[in-house]
Amino acid sequence: MWGVIEKTIHGLVKVVAVIGTFILFPMLLLTTFDVIGRSIFNSPIQGTYELSQFLLVVISLFGIGYVQQRNAQVRVDMFLNMMPEKVKLVMEIIFTILGLCFFALVVWQGVLGTLHAFDQGETSPMLAIPSYPFHLLIPFGSFLLCLELIVKLVNILTNRQLQVAKTEVLS
Repeated sequence: MWGVIEKTIHGLVKVVAVIGTFILFPMLLLTTFDVIGRSIFNSPIQGTYELSQFLLVVISLFGIGYVQQRNAQVRVDMFLNMMPEKVKLVMEIIFTILGLCFFALVVWQGVLGTLHAFDQGETSPMLAIPSYPFHLLIPFGSFLLCLELIVKLVNILTNRQLQVAKTEVLS
């Protein structure tokens, strides 16, 4: 049963990460055309800065769960490598629980921030794009990260994790 839940969470996180990756291309084109327009024609694309901010939120928050899934986050394990395996395991459990608690708070506060932005009718200054959908991405991405942290914690506690301090290169 756990294997099905784990595969479902991993699959959902991968799909969301792929969507975030595909959003990178329009952001790249928008920025490129804005630079060309500003440099060559002295006519930048209006709202490029705002759109880039919104797209960057999507890209980063859609990928954060995948980074955890692949254990590809930046780690400074200079001291961790000098410790016995049992200490490494305990520290990994503690830090995973702390991360889960922190991002659960981010989910909670992100939902409150989204509701506030919706109630206030917040929009971007230049293009008047409603900001609440982008506020909603904060708890969404953080929730996916929480799911990945739960998967990691369950795998550690049930001895399913092959190597605690293993880091992988994205493939």
